[in-house]
Amino acid sequence: MKGLQTLIARGNLVKITRSVRLGQSAVHLQVRNLSNWDEATAMLMGLEEMKIATEMRSRGKAKETVPLLKRVLEITTAMGGASQDNLYHLVARKRLADAFFSMGDFEKASKEYKETADALEQIKANVEAIPVLLAEVKSHLNKGSSAAAAA
Repeated sequence: MKGLQTLIARGNLVKITRSVRLGQSAVHLQVRNLSNWDEATAMLMGLEEMKIATEMRSRGKAKETVPLLKRVLEITTAMGGASQDNLYHLVARKRLADAFFSMGDFEKASKEYKETADALEQIKANVEAIPVLLAEVKSHLNKGSSAAAAA
């Protein structure tokens, strides 16, 4: 992590690939085509805050995790929000809902769970469309190869 921060501080474009352990699940994060150093730095800050929030939650300090998780959501929203490439954002939103639930604030927890579920349903629909699109692309590739060979 320090090495990436050093690269960013020196102004080198980096591709960040990071696996983060969050409770029982591991989330693989990848930031592609970073447009500026601020995005890379924000991602590193978000990773650190998510790690701290996860540790605090495991110690039963759900209330203290809320500000950290809200900051993670701010960072991930600035980087594309709950898009298909930002599963990290959805994990942070779910963790925030978990924190509200642990604190007994069921109304806020329900809102966060619903928004997370809606975003995941959209991602699921997009993923289910991939095989059809891939088949169409391969079909056109094959037709193009056949036409080129015939010419």
